[in-house]
Amino acid sequence: MLWSPAAQVSLEQSCTPLSIASPSPEGLSGGKAVQSSPGEVGPVLWSSLALLRVGPAELSSGGYKANINCTAEPPEPPPLGLTSSLPAAAVTAGYLGFILCKGCKFQPAAGLMERIQAIAQNVSDIAIKVDQILRNSLLNGKVMEGRRDQCEVPRDPKYPDCAGKVEWMRARWTSDPCYAFFGVDGTECSFLIYLSEVEWFCPPLPWRNRTVAVPSPPPPPRAQAAFRRDLARLLELIGTGKESLSFMKKRIRHLAQQWLRAARRLEQRLAGRQRDQKHILVHIGFLTEESGDVFSPRVLKGGPLGEMVQWADILAALFMLGHSLRVTVSLKELQSHLGVPPGRGNCPLTSPLPFDLIYTDYHGLQQMKQHMGLSFKKYRCRVRVIDTFGTEPAYNHEDSHP
Repeated sequence: MLWSPAAQVSLEQSCTPLSIASPSPEGLSGGKAVQSSPGEVGPVLWSSLALLRVGPAELSSGGYKANINCTAEPPEPPPLGLTSSLPAAAVTAGYLGFILCKGCKFQPAAGLMERIQAIAQNVSDIAIKVDQILRNSLLNGKVMEGRRDQCEVPRDPKYPDCAGKVEWMRARWTSDPCYAFFGVDGTECSFLIYLSEVEWFCPPLPWRNRTVAVPSPPPPPRAQAAFRRDLARLLELIGTGKESLSFMKKRIRHLAQQWLRAARRLEQRLAGRQRDQKHILVHIGFLTEESGDVFSPRVLKGGPLGEMVQWADILAALFMLGHSLRVTVSLKELQSHLGVPPGRGNCPLTSPLPFDLIYTDYHGLQQMKQHMGLSFKKYRCRVRVIDTFGTEPAYNHEDSHP
């Protein structure tokens, strides 16, 4: 038992676990009796209340009443870290009642009743404050719910497509899981939030929480590109698992000395000129399983090798120039690097595009158009399409993109 040595209390009997109930429907426990035991209260609260030596049979505080049967030994305090599932006011009132159990014989100490009254007043104040907080929270929740139910499509000439997009969302928001990923749940407000904060067809809702725009600090200086002298890291970036990749790595190793000599000559010509290092994604679409990858199984059987020769040289040139590369040969890797949300590709990317340039082929271009949503239109100027046999100028205009 945890009792203060200064108390000099003699208890002949004490209390069993108590029943705490609120006398009115407005109490925090909703008027229902809640069973509790001394093991459910924190040791700090327990040791503080154990210093009180009083004798009333029941204690009411903050709307709570504790009824005690004095038949058992006072239990040990609970282990450190346990907390009560009851409201704080109910637990405190109950354990005061536990200590003030009827029939317990004690020797009163000086100033004891004043201390009891002070603690009871504190408990009452806490109960009132908790009740106010819960009521305000419930009221705010009703207000927000009311706003969600009362959203109207804004008529803003700056956003002429807003009404049409909302109508489209009403009919088709379940067609792609990506809408639910961004919080769309079928309500008018969820449509407007998505169309104003994820896409950009509607104006921002005035009641949405938005932080005040703070001027962002200037971006840190870009890392400078430096000519490389070793191709080992590039061979690791290309990866393994396909005969086509093995062929490309073999070609890079075979021409390594020529690449090194060319890099030294170019470095001398530039004479220390500063060059920003670019973050470049190289997505070889024709080697993905989704495009069929008919090349890899035929590499060692006399199949066409021109595409792989071209991509091997592009990778070696970009790497030797000192740029930061990422190489993907699967749709899953592409989606991961781009930040594609789960779904069928109708939603924008989850974050800004982290690459300055993307080198790909027609297969990769089609895959990006299918999975980047509106973000493809936003970032298409960063894409460089490699055509093995070249593209006529008449078909290389922006209006002729596939």
